[in-house]
Amino acid sequence: MSDCCKNDGKGLIYVCAGGSNVGQLTVEAGKALDSAGDAVMGCLAGLGGHVPGMVASAASGVPVLVIDGCSIACGKKIVDHLGLQGYGYVDVTALGIKKEHNVNKTPAHQIDETVSACRKELARISKKSSNIPGSGCCS
Repeated sequence: MSDCCKNDGKGLIYVCAGGSNVGQLTVEAGKALDSAGDAVMGCLAGLGGHVPGMVASAASGVPVLVIDGCSIACGKKIVDHLGLQGYGYVDVTALGIKKEHNVNKTPAHQIDETVSACRKELARISKKSSNIPGSGCCS
């Protein structure tokens, strides 16, 4: 098994990590989901940089969840640019959390709300694959 597949088939989470409260909520939610064993955090910058092993991991057929802080949808645009399909998606502002340019404003109840939405989306996509046929490192 190649190194890019060491997530044991768990889903991959890609977070925007933007410079706002909602961007940082994506990081906190991703860390919580990874720590709880729900999925493994991947590197969105690596996907945007077309790092071969990272792209292969995202295309391997495991569930992929993109968590964007806002409707600008930077993470979604990166994954779409790669041609990945069938991935899950959460926009934190669509949960009713207002975007503010304060990276230190990540209250626990908003993290919990974001994690809950992400778990629902992970459950929804758990049976689907988000891959580019034939390009996955595990195929």
